Amino acid sequence: MIMTIIITTFNTPSVAGDWHCDCAGACFDHQCYVDSNSCNNVACSGQCSCCTSACPQDMYNSIYNLKQQLATANQNYQTANQNYQTANQNYQTANQNYQTANQNYQTANGKLSTCNSNLTNANQNYQSALGTIDTVTKARDTCCTRATTLAGGRDKAIADLNTIANVRRRFFHNDNQRRFFQDDDDRRK
Repeated sequence: MIMTIIITTFNTPSVAGDWHCDCAGACFDHQCYVDSNSCNNVACSGQCSCCTSACPQDMYNSIYNLKQQLATANQNYQTANQNYQTANQNYQTANQNYQTANQNYQTANGKLSTCNSNLTNANQNYQSALGTIDTVTKARDTCCTRATTLAGGRDKAIADLNTIANVRRRFFHNDNQRRFFQDDDDRRK
């Protein structure tokens, strides 16, 4: 922000009509108006030689007021410029914060995408594991069915063996009885 304030030189005429002498400005610069109603070379101790006669007090007041306004305007410019610098610095800081926040967002978004990808892979692995569990469960059920069948066959085989053993025992008992009676008959003869 650039503010340019230009105050042109006031060529204030003296009462004698000297339009080229800034008598009022000279009085202001040398502070000749001190409890006085007019300014001239004598009042300025010879430093306002162009003031051939008194300059009106209102001329001095006009110059004074304009210079005060210039000083105020310049102070306002300095304040506004400082505010601009502060605002610009705040903008730069806010822009940097935005860039940082945007970078953090991009990083978080990338991590979220990775997390979603990992979640998809985990879900696929879970579904695959469920399929494997189903396969293993079916194989287990088949194995249990076969084991039950084999157990039934085993029980039948045991029962058959018991039957054979009983028959064998009967045969053995009968054979022993036959021998006993045969031996007894032999003894009697």
